[in-house]
Amino acid sequence: MIGTGHLLIGGAVGVGTFLLLPTPMAVPVALGLGIVSHHLLDLIPHTDAATFWPHACKPIPRLIGAVVAAELLTGLVLTVTLFFSLHTQLAFLGGAAGGIVPDLLDEVPLWQKRFRSTVLGAIWHRWHLRLHCASMENTWIAGIVVDALVVGTGLWLLLI
Repeated sequence: MIGTGHLLIGGAVGVGTFLLLPTPMAVPVALGLGIVSHHLLDLIPHTDAATFWPHACKPIPRLIGAVVAAELLTGLVLTVTLFFSLHTQLAFLGGAAGGIVPDLLDEVPLWQKRFRSTVLGAIWHRWHLRLHCASMENTWIAGIVVDALVVGTGLWLLLI
């Protein structure tokens, strides 16, 4: 799943948590539920950088890296804008952070080898891979449609 989808759905989970729990408890619960939402979204067929560059042993081409960075930056701008305009609760940010943190820890090339070499990182990486849906190189158009639907759902949940 693309980062924007993880951020928005995690943020929506954070808003829901804020509505149900007292403030001191809502933030850590939103963070945890945001992480859960990440893994649930990864079960759905989708696209991500690996769809377009499945060669894990080779460096990611700059174009793909730039597209991923631009998409993630778009998601971060949306999240920050929603935080300052509509959802000023820290639980919103906690859920959004939880939604993206599995990919930040496990998928960023700058530190993924170091992270995966730790006990927690090795366990997390195996868990992340097991929950991730099958590769979509041959059905990437459907994956992009799914990604757009998830982003649209996240925006809808946060704007209603």
